[in-house]
Amino acid sequence: GETDEDFARLCEFVEAAKNSVLVHAGADGYSFRATMKAMEEALDPGRFLRIHPGDQQPSILRIDLVLNWYSELAAH
Repeated sequence: GETDEDFARLCEFVEAAKNSVLVHAGADGYSFRATMKAMEEALDPGRFLRIHPGDQQPSILRIDLVLNWYSELAAH
């Protein structure tokens, strides 16, 4: 089976969903009964960043994906 390390490696972003969190890993999504604070504490802060985008739900994003996305935008 997959370990916590495998899960963190596959995780792309986490979003708040009422009383749970939705973890996105590629085309798959997993719902967990957890808080964003608990997810933030469980994930490596060197790889993940929590954001609060105005009036939207808070999210936790994988930093390398954000940097790749920004680089692609800057190149166009």
